[in-house]
Amino acid sequence: MKVIPRTKTPDLVVETVGHGTWSLAEQNPEHFTLLVFYRGHH
Repeated sequence: MKVIPRTKTPDLVVETVGHGTWSLAEQNPEHFTLLVFYRGHH
């Protein structure tokens, strides 16, 4: 999958550690949203 700037992103909904669910589609940032995936300690 290739994500191109200024285009609609794919739907992404994740369970959070203590706050229910988080949906990328529901975000409305002023500039952008940055997603970082940390795989943990190796």
